[in-house]
Amino acid sequence: MKHILTLTAVVIATSCLGQDECDLTYDGNGDGVVGSADLIDLLAEVGTCIDSVFVQCGDPLLFDDHLYNTVAIADRCWFAENLRTRVYSNGDPISTVNGDDEWQDYPAEGRVSVYGDGNDCLQYSPEIDACDTLQSLPEYGRLYNWYAAADYRNACPSGWHVPSDEDWMELELTLGVSESDADNTGWRGTNEGEQLKAESGWITNQWLDGNGTDDFGFTAMPGGMRYAQGSYGSAGSRGWWWSSTGSTQSAWCRRLEDDESGIWRSNTQPFNGFSIRCIQDSVELTSDGEQSCSLAYDGNLDGAVGSADLIGLLAEFGYECPPDMEFACGEALVYQGHDYETVEIAGRCWFAENLRTETYSNGDDIPIMSETNLFSETGHLAINDVVYYQWGVTTDSRGVCPSGWQVPSLSDYETLPISAPLVAHPYGSLLHGVIDCCDLVVSNNGPFGPYEYSWTRDESNPSEGWRFVGTASSSSLGDSPKYFGATLRCIKDPN
Repeated sequence: MKHILTLTAVVIATSCLGQDECDLTYDGNGDGVVGSADLIDLLAEVGTCIDSVFVQCGDPLLFDDHLYNTVAIADRCWFAENLRTRVYSNGDPISTVNGDDEWQDYPAEGRVSVYGDGNDCLQYSPEIDACDTLQSLPEYGRLYNWYAAADYRNACPSGWHVPSDEDWMELELTLGVSESDADNTGWRGTNEGEQLKAESGWITNQWLDGNGTDDFGFTAMPGGMRYAQGSYGSAGSRGWWWSSTGSTQSAWCRRLEDDESGIWRSNTQPFNGFSIRCIQDSVELTSDGEQSCSLAYDGNLDGAVGSADLIGLLAEFGYECPPDMEFACGEALVYQGHDYETVEIAGRCWFAENLRTETYSNGDDIPIMSETNLFSETGHLAINDVVYYQWGVTTDSRGVCPSGWQVPSLSDYETLPISAPLVAHPYGSLLHGVIDCCDLVVSNNGPFGPYEYSWTRDESNPSEGWRFVGTASSSSLGDSPKYFGATLRCIKDPN
């Protein structure tokens, strides 16, 4: 009871905060309010950086009873060996499958195995019998299907994750793959694969030496794969590694081979069994290779989140920044470094130009739309003179509009006083230009004239969202697949 009374007293004391002040130290999620979400997030950060703030990347990391070697490459910290865990980071077991016929059984779920643990196995290792699990496990780690690599419970330790396709590309750019080549599929680069491969363990003969130079200590081993039908192959000559990027139809991976010096990038069916590497998240390395944690709630900047920060948050608890304290509709609104013109229409305040932010309101980057996530519904953006967003961005809890603003609803667009008849428009998405309606400024003229194709925040069905389409002479409201890219406007919250 004493703790409850103390919390109540502190919360009541927040009325002492001046209403003209809005410098909130513990508004970690950037929503303009210090509330229960901030309290929960702060408690989640307590103790998370006590060990890692001053630990050098390169020290071993204990996970599921195994000490993993780690290595710093550029400003990221990677596992220097393949994952071998049998559990997710929350302790739930990953399904272990030995029989070949069971490997791709439905329902699809995360599965793990050791190379050779089945009936059908081929191997080319020059140093071990890879079809003997007692030898292959310490050499190559375990093999996982993509469902395990992408499971929300996380196959990597807390604070680490299975690298995304973008994480792999970031590594490849560091090694020397060109930006123009990184997005390609197939073999890319020149000798970047050689830089990752271990100096031993790859097949060699009188015609070739499959080993690499291991320039960065990544020590990539030829752990082979488990094919979707359950058999094993290519240990000693090839290695595959999953990314977390993909879908139930196909997922992105990387491959190294004994007789190739580049890095292979492709997507493949998620039932295949590949190796996994882990990469640390939200950590930057100093010039000395030490790690610094990204802590949203380290308000006193002592390198850790503790009791002093909890007291500081409680002192601000319940305070909400008055939204747009000095803003009047019709004036420019500064958001994410851009001055947005605004206009009042039918009693509501609208952006008079399309949104162009590349981050959410809390500063998190919105992922870039590419061929790897083109059909994702989780929310990405594309830039082509103007910025286009997939529908998922509109409902993300981090908010894409400024605090006190939101993406318009279907009914918000229905109340626009547009005199033109509502007719179906024949053109698709990712076109240039916006409509000059109701003083909403035309920002670009596309191939079909002044044009608007903007999302609402409402969905019409699980796979489609409502959108507004208009030109200077026609307009319509309809639905489109959520993975389409379209522009966005912001409308001020009702008073």
